[in-house]
Amino acid sequence: NIGKLMALPEGSPTVFNIEDPEKLQGQQAFFKGSEKGDQLVVFSESAKAIIYSPSRNIIVNAGPVTFDSDPAAEASPAAN
Repeated sequence: NIGKLMALPEGSPTVFNIEDPEKLQGQQAFFKGSEKGDQLVVFSESAKAIIYSPSRNIIVNAGPVTFDSDPAAEASPAAN
């Protein structure tokens, strides 16, 4: 459905369900306007991310994404 609303980047996306939008909005402004049940669609090859709302059939936000260069940091929780 996202492809009907905008031109999509090349590659296969990874899709994440947004379960706690308030927490995400507090961490990053990119998630402003997202709701529970929206989807974060990440295209790693082109470094682009899209927040799509299936219930509203809208693109909430889209933009570039950066990845941590240390794969171990992604797999391990941060120590407090």
